[in-house]
Amino acid sequence: KIKKLHEPGFADAFKSTMSTMSDHENRKIYNLIRRLPFLTMPTLFLLGKGDPSYEVAEKLQALVPGSSLHIIEDGAHQVHYDNTEEFSRVVKEFLG
Repeated sequence: KIKKLHEPGFADAFKSTMSTMSDHENRKIYNLIRRLPFLTMPTLFLLGKGDPSYEVAEKLQALVPGSSLHIIEDGAHQVHYDNTEEFSRVVKEFLG
């Protein structure tokens, strides 16, 4: 991530993207929840209990028929960093 930050133009592009994401009307465009019911592939929701998405995890799973949900108790928004071992195990099992 740090290497990417130093690429020419990256910081300005990132700043521009983040400024549009804070606009409520633009967020509707990027919101993926409305698209979830159309997923037909095997889907795993893998969240840390400390992530704000945790509060709606079961609702997200219900939108995707046949999907799986796994909550990592000692994880947060970057659950793949917070608990690398459990994250990797769950992904490997899912990919089977």
